[in-house]
Amino acid sequence: MSSAFPAGTFNGLLIACGGLQPFIVTLGTPSLLRALALIYTGRNPILGVPSTFRRLFASEIDVFPAPVAVVAVLVVIGPALFARTPLGEYIFAVGGNEETARIGGVSGFLAAIILIARLGAAEPTLGNLRELEAFAASAIGGASLMGGKGLMTGAILGAIVLGAMRNGLTSRRSTNCLPRA
Repeated sequence: MSSAFPAGTFNGLLIACGGLQPFIVTLGTPSLLRALALIYTGRNPILGVPSTFRRLFASEIDVFPAPVAVVAVLVVIGPALFARTPLGEYIFAVGGNEETARIGGVSGFLAAIILIARLGAAEPTLGNLRELEAFAASAIGGASLMGGKGLMTGAILGAIVLGAMRNGLTSRRSTNCLPRA
């Protein structure tokens, strides 16, 4: 039994017994889990991340930060995985296959682990609303929000577009364009 089982069971009950839309449940559940994390931690970060763990993700491979190198490897391997393996087909059917849903949760967990290592602390609101960015990046990249259609490269390009927009909209020069009061 995976550690994500209670959340998955809760989502499944809301969808199957409550008749709620899966997309809405998927968006709503993280808010509940964040609230529970805030209650559990007393709104305080969890400190004391081991230095060896931090160094692993703060290191560089040539000129690239380690997380960028990991993503680059996944970008190369991912399309072949999706196109040529049963696992790739299952990933497109997340929610219809328990194992694939678990793997999807693992990938989100790995992203959180990298962020915790780089920050040196686990903040109870870590990744707040990142699920919306993941949905948006996938949609911009051409994936169907109902599932079954999309490309990994499209999602990555969508994430790059979102990142460029965020950086462009928060850059110092963009604030000079605002009218003065």
